Amino acid sequence: MAKHLAYHLEELKIALDEGDSRRVLPQLRDGDSTVLDVGCGIGQSLIALGTEGRRCIGIDVDEAAIVHGRQTFGDRLQLEVAGAERIPLDAGTVDLAMCRVSLPYTDVPRALAEMRRVLRPGGRIWLTLHDRRTVLGYLGEAWRARSVARLAHVLYILGNGWLFELTGRVLPYLNGRYESWQSPGAVSRRLARLGFEVEVRVEGRHTVVEGRLPQA
Repeated sequence: MAKHLAYHLEELKIALDEGDSRRVLPQLRDGDSTVLDVGCGIGQSLIALGTEGRRCIGIDVDEAAIVHGRQTFGDRLQLEVAGAERIPLDAGTVDLAMCRVSLPYTDVPRALAEMRRVLRPGGRIWLTLHDRRTVLGYLGEAWRARSVARLAHVLYILGNGWLFELTGRVLPYLNGRYESWQSPGAVSRRLARLGFEVEVRVEGRHTVVEGRLPQA
């Protein structure tokens, strides 16, 4: 628990430092009155974006992170323990849904469909991805550690990424959790099927996929 909290606190430090190359956040637009962060941690990205004049909602499966965020930021944020596959919001209530680090750890098609469900007409989705090179780095680490369990898990991640690439589906691991890599093309195709106009770009070391829904 302490390790995870330390990670979130480091992420807060990065989010608040505009000169840090690891920092990546969406650009807010006029009319973004309700912002949702899926996989919000302690709420660091929402705090970095700024909360004044808007409703900022964060969900995460890490209960300790949500508790810490509530204690730290009070009523500036609306934080809930929830997964990306079942967002506890009504349909058509969000202007911007962002998912900066957690998409690879979800049932990707279900998570994207849920973010689509809660967006208003003209709303946006903003995502960062884990590409195949990231997972190949994990493979090298597991090989050097001579960890059979870690190798098995990394091979699952690689295979799951290819499954998503080819079929648009992902499968859970033995522990019931999800992890995969995603190509911009596969994510873009999925978003296009959900009705988004899609843009892909590279921001520093990050691949960003952004989609916009048509106005009503």
